[in-house]
Amino acid sequence: MDRTSSSESPTRLVYTQSFEPMPGDAVATVTFEERDGTTALVSHELYPSKEALDAALGSGMEEGMREAFEQLEELVALLRGPIFPNAEGTR
Repeated sequence: MDRTSSSESPTRLVYTQSFEPMPGDAVATVTFEERDGTTALVSHELYPSKEALDAALGSGMEEGMREAFEQLEELVALLRGPIFPNAEGTR
């Protein structure tokens, strides 16, 4: 279950995540940062203990997140094509 804690649209999102049987909630912070004319998505997760972090890593979460970000990258490239024809992202 995820719960949004705060949002600074469109640049920052903070939310908590809880997964069974992981102990405690993780706090995730996602920011969108401009870097050399492009937007970088930066995600940080803070776990309440080493045990919670180890449980998350042992669950396959790291591979799942990697796959999710690869899918997101593919979607952005697909949307950029006809909508944003040049690298600057302008119409």
